[in-house]
Amino acid sequence: GGTEAATRSIMGHTGAIAGNDKIFESVFQDTGIISTISIKDWMYYLRTFSSGIIPNGNKLAIITDSGGCGAMMAKAAEKYGLQVPEFSEELKSKLKKYVPEVANIDNPLDLTFQFNQYNLYIKIPKLIIKSGEVDGIILYAVFGFEEILDIIKSSGGKSYEEFEISNEMLNNIYLKPIQRLAKKQRVPILYIGPQGYQNPWVREFLKANIPVFELWDMPVKCFTALTKYLDFKNSLQKKLKNE
Repeated sequence: GGTEAATRSIMGHTGAIAGNDKIFESVFQDTGIISTISIKDWMYYLRTFSSGIIPNGNKLAIITDSGGCGAMMAKAAEKYGLQVPEFSEELKSKLKKYVPEVANIDNPLDLTFQFNQYNLYIKIPKLIIKSGEVDGIILYAVFGFEEILDIIKSSGGKSYEEFEISNEMLNNIYLKPIQRLAKKQRVPILYIGPQGYQNPWVREFLKANIPVFELWDMPVKCFTALTKYLDFKNSLQKKLKNE
């Protein structure tokens, strides 16, 4: 149900539970149910909640290798009621050691391009998490360069060893350490990689139960869903405490 047209459409099937969207939303809000308007949203919400990390608040850090994507994610985040706070001078000073000179050291953190994968996936998120200044991170980067590297090598180009990472290295050096930290500090990290789900790196992320997405808009919505659940949980605990 939800809308007049949708209600008419399903009256012949599950008509008994079709109704006005405002009624459903009121019930959902009181019971902590996160509603969606599409199967795609529903599946991505499941992926995000399955990571088991619920944030402590709604402050979001955005790390990207593209200024345009960073700006769009920041705009979407604020429209959804999230905060994208400016980093403190202390945190900016610490980040400066691990980012390219051309990078914009702020939030969103635009790295432009980052050869050092360890800094991108471990050092920088670790510094941001340990600062306590944000409750979640969205990391947008082009990862999994196998096909590109093969083309460069076959054409006699320079070999970029920084990108040559095996699946074992990805798991043991990159994914496991940062996820342990994310769970310990309750700071979810949502990754975006435009290569698609057939990419070896993307599959490794999913195997490790780490939320990874193809486009920038969905992680913002998913982090918003996490904060909605947090609000309900806090509200419920407050009610139970006052009873």
